[in-house]
Amino acid sequence: MRYVRLALLIAALSYLAIYIVIAIFRLRYPFELEWMEGAMVDRVIRVLSGKNLYVVPSIDFVSAPYTPLYFYVSAAVSKITGIGFFPLRLVSFISSLGCFFLIFLIVKKETRDTFSGILAACLYAATFRIGGAWLDIARTDSLFIMLFLGACYLIKFYPSATSYISAGVLIALSFLTKQSALFMALPIMLYAFFLNPRRSLFLTLPVAFLILLSTVVFNALSGGCYNFYVWLFHIKRCITEMRIVTFWTQDLFKPLFIACCIAALYFIANLFRQDRKNRLFYFFLFIGTVGVSWKSRVMQTGYDNVLLPAYASVAVLFGLAVNSVIQLLSKHAMKALTIVFYIICITQFIILHYNPFKQIPTSADEAAGRKLIEEIASMDGEVYLEGHGYLSLLAGKKSYAHDMSLYDILCDTKNERFRKILSDDIMETLKKRKFDVIIIDNHSVLENVIREYYKLERKVFEDNGVFFPVTGWRVRPEYIYVPKNAN
Repeated sequence: MRYVRLALLIAALSYLAIYIVIAIFRLRYPFELEWMEGAMVDRVIRVLSGKNLYVVPSIDFVSAPYTPLYFYVSAAVSKITGIGFFPLRLVSFISSLGCFFLIFLIVKKETRDTFSGILAACLYAATFRIGGAWLDIARTDSLFIMLFLGACYLIKFYPSATSYISAGVLIALSFLTKQSALFMALPIMLYAFFLNPRRSLFLTLPVAFLILLSTVVFNALSGGCYNFYVWLFHIKRCITEMRIVTFWTQDLFKPLFIACCIAALYFIANLFRQDRKNRLFYFFLFIGTVGVSWKSRVMQTGYDNVLLPAYASVAVLFGLAVNSVIQLLSKHAMKALTIVFYIICITQFIILHYNPFKQIPTSADEAAGRKLIEEIASMDGEVYLEGHGYLSLLAGKKSYAHDMSLYDILCDTKNERFRKILSDDIMETLKKRKFDVIIIDNHSVLENVIREYYKLERKVFEDNGVFFPVTGWRVRPEYIYVPKNAN
């Protein structure tokens, strides 16, 4: 039994170690690991230059439908490290380590068992690839999940007025990193109300006050644009009906079926105990995180990263259940069943295996990127890289609106005013042939419009296998267009 237990521990820790090694290798990669990373860098540069993050959309810049904290934190780090992907990834990497630590702490505090805490944290690390290989990239997810887990830890284990105020601040900060945090926190806030209605005000009031204050301030600074991008943009977005079901079958149960079954044992094992507060807290944690992941996944643009909150709560419940099951089997001296249980847990970790080398860009990718920058720098006049404006900045030229941001306004929002403003600006810019060169991806929102005023000159890369991001949408700069002669 001791050897099987050790094997389980090694299997779990290997995922944590592999993730850390991958993240360290990827930290200083000078190009995109995921196709939207460059847009995140653009926003950090905008913060550093003192410009507003929320503006009326134009070909020059379109705001992201996210709250701003991640960009401000990354901008602060950029002042120390310099501008680029490194500071943003560093924020995400440290935040991901914070997530592992908080999952460990929650389970350790609840069970007084280090072993179960380690398994829980390592299970979350093991979901790295099925969660989009997202934990360390220049995106908001790891920071907002870490802040949310920090709030949950305080609410669960330190239910005092002071801790509730601190937890309220963390929930508000998590919301200011990504809006999903508010919906994840609502069930936890309901738990606090059930626990002590009067004391729960120390939690809810800071959340409400800080979110309201930030909305009023940013809305005033942006002339009302903040309200659209942060609050109204996500209303009535297109959904993929198939994902209503496949979220459960493919995203949750297929890779984590064993972990989910074991997690369910936590509630079963504690069904007849008097202390209902524990079951209530973790039930609400599961409902909030899985509900948000499901809601985000069914959206047409919901990628694997939106599954991370659900995976975090499954990891917590998995750790709690492992402890409950082991205690029960030990109490009845069922050594053979304990060994079988350990083997089942090992099987769950084996199911989550992935090739770590595929998560790291190659030297050929980096060489191709550097060659492209040299080529862009040698081009005369204005160059528009539709999906990779950061490359223009690296080449000493101006960055323009990102392809996905254009799609958000032109195709996936109901705001007719902003859509018309942006559409008119794009048409006017292209009609006047403002750009001397346009470089588009293999998937382009504006390709049909661009072809009216520009002609295809050549492809960007001769090698069909280099410079693709290692996660997310598989796109890269693909075609070079130059202006047609005006009639």
